[in-house]
Amino acid sequence: MPRKPNSTLQQQISSLKRTAILEAAQAVFTDKGFHRATIKDIATKAGVADGTVYNYFADKNALILGLMSKFTESPPTPAAPATPPDLETLIANSTQSHFAMLTPNNLSLFQAVLPEVLSNASLRAQYLEQIVLPATAAATGLIQTLSESSGIDPAQLKLHFQLEAALFMGLVVLRIIGDPDLERAWPTLPTAITELMLASLKAQVTS
Repeated sequence: MPRKPNSTLQQQISSLKRTAILEAAQAVFTDKGFHRATIKDIATKAGVADGTVYNYFADKNALILGLMSKFTESPPTPAAPATPPDLETLIANSTQSHFAMLTPNNLSLFQAVLPEVLSNASLRAQYLEQIVLPATAAATGLIQTLSESSGIDPAQLKLHFQLEAALFMGLVVLRIIGDPDLERAWPTLPTAITELMLASLKAQVTS
């Protein structure tokens, strides 16, 4: 009697293969740019057949979305905290996690694919629907909890987190351009942004 396939093992293999394809796509997009890169280039880099890439991603747009989604994922934690983090800790952690993403490889990836995300209307819509809105929805519960503990209107908290994301994207562009003042101040920016956000939010309580 044939043995049934181990579904957990299959899922692990599938996840590893998907990760390998995304890593290959990142390398190829960075090296060749979005438009010059081909699915064949990515498959060759990943060591798989062209068809295997299509089993996981419909096209290059789907690969971009897969890559960009990594930047909205929260790192796994061993256990949920007994109490939610206070506002200062949350903002500090959020800012630090944004800056931790800006490795040289990731900056090169942003440089290669960000123009396509901004100029391609279909890709913009997919990015909004598949990445931005789900990330915002996932934060709704935490925002409500923070609102109750801090006395800040949840709409204001949501707006501030959106502003932080927008500020981060602007800093990415300036870093790619090579702004010398930004380069020099870079190590101090997480603390400066955290203090700026906190000052603005605390003003909401006293106003």
